[in-house]
Amino acid sequence: MKADAKPTPHIDLTTERTLMVRQAFPLKPLNKSLDPDYTLKVESVRCTASMVLDSYDQSLLREQQILVLAGQQIACCNARALTFAKQNASPQRKNDIDSKTLRRRVSQLDARRELIVQRHGPARLHRLTMMDDEGKTCARGRVMELKTPQGWLSFIDLDPLRGYRDASTRFLAEILHCCKRPSNTFPDVFPTLGLQLKPGPELPKLHPRQTIKTSCTELFTSFFAQARSNEEGIIEDQDSECLHQYRVQLRKTRALLKLCQGVYSEDAAAAVSQRFESLMKPTGALRDLDVLLLQEPALKSGMPEDQLVGYDRLFRYIKRQRQREWRKLSRHLQSKAYRQKAAALQKVVDHPDKLESGELAEMPSVDYARLILQKRLNKVLRKSGQAVQSARTEDLHQLRLHCKKMRYLMESFLPLFPKKKMKAAITRLKGLQNALGELNDRQSQFVHIRALLDRHANTSAPDPQMIEAGGAVLARLHQWKADTLTRADILINDFRGDNTQAIFKALTDQEKSG
Repeated sequence: MKADAKPTPHIDLTTERTLMVRQAFPLKPLNKSLDPDYTLKVESVRCTASMVLDSYDQSLLREQQILVLAGQQIACCNARALTFAKQNASPQRKNDIDSKTLRRRVSQLDARRELIVQRHGPARLHRLTMMDDEGKTCARGRVMELKTPQGWLSFIDLDPLRGYRDASTRFLAEILHCCKRPSNTFPDVFPTLGLQLKPGPELPKLHPRQTIKTSCTELFTSFFAQARSNEEGIIEDQDSECLHQYRVQLRKTRALLKLCQGVYSEDAAAAVSQRFESLMKPTGALRDLDVLLLQEPALKSGMPEDQLVGYDRLFRYIKRQRQREWRKLSRHLQSKAYRQKAAALQKVVDHPDKLESGELAEMPSVDYARLILQKRLNKVLRKSGQAVQSARTEDLHQLRLHCKKMRYLMESFLPLFPKKKMKAAITRLKGLQNALGELNDRQSQFVHIRALLDRHANTSAPDPQMIEAGGAVLARLHQWKADTLTRADILINDFRGDNTQAIFKALTDQEKSG
């Protein structure tokens, strides 16, 4: 290195490998700054329309990580490393990323969730290789430059090579010497890139001794706001999870109104609950198709080779159905009628004092919550006993609905109880509810595909390959249903057992949980 270079700083390349600077990477000054005994080799990729990708819930940004698609290169960057890999096509989901290394780097992404564009902009990627006068590689590195309204932002990562650690450290010192605007911490750059974390679905901070009407009102105000925050994602078809969360939050609102008897007058609760139900009703058909399409990879994995063509045709047909339903729902959410309905409900949410109180409205929240959770637990136990004795599909369906209602209440009242006890109880209930939910999904999917195949068989030109593949899918769903039923039986008996009931008793017993 040249004699006028700045002193080598203390840099731990094992823990703080990614350097961020608020400027374009100084390639020309760096070349001039290097000692003549060293040569810098640079391989560059320039892209005018790079994309920062993340999932619906921004699971990468929440872990202080960014994923960038730039032409036929994909880059993953966090405070510890910057990794490049070749990418043949824009990935729709995590499993579409070609590089296994990068898929491991973004392991927090749910494989079912679509990757959504968070920002567009020019990008430049560089691979750096520094060689000595004998042609030996002394240091390697990668640089990613992203264009922002304020100028370029550069991410720099060096690999310390065995035997050349001092050379790598001096190389980084030269880079720092040529840079003018370093950034201290990785999240500092998010606002510069125009990346903002959306607020998560946090519950309001309920107080155990406030009245139950106050708590319920705060909760359904929060749930309705969360539901409406997903409207844009549904309209733009960002991810099927947008519709799922929209429906979940509306169902939670209805559950509070219907199950928390005595908080509001019976007539007031029924009227408002009905209005929330009418808001959700047009979303059912699209959600059923979304749930079916989420199973597409799993169903395809066991398909015989000679039936794959028919399988692909079947799911292309289902996807066309889904597109029609999405367009219909998107138009509905943008319609004047929907906006008026939502605005009228917003007025109810904004002015809860206009909802007539019930006889238990002034009861302390934690006392009411214990009372209602014990009541719902008794009902779930009673329904589970019936389901075990009869093994009828309808009884299992009713048990699933009661488990879901109880879980909504438990998650809503979580701030009122010791967190560890409540989460232990929710985990037990969630395991049973998920198994019963899978059972219901398998049955619904079986009925839907059979009806689709029956309609197709009666068309003027039925596709025999599609019908054959559809039969194989029905056989797979039937087997899955049988397997899930076995698991559900085990979980029902486990839920009714002494261990689980002791967990719930610790939660609802006033002396122990108070």
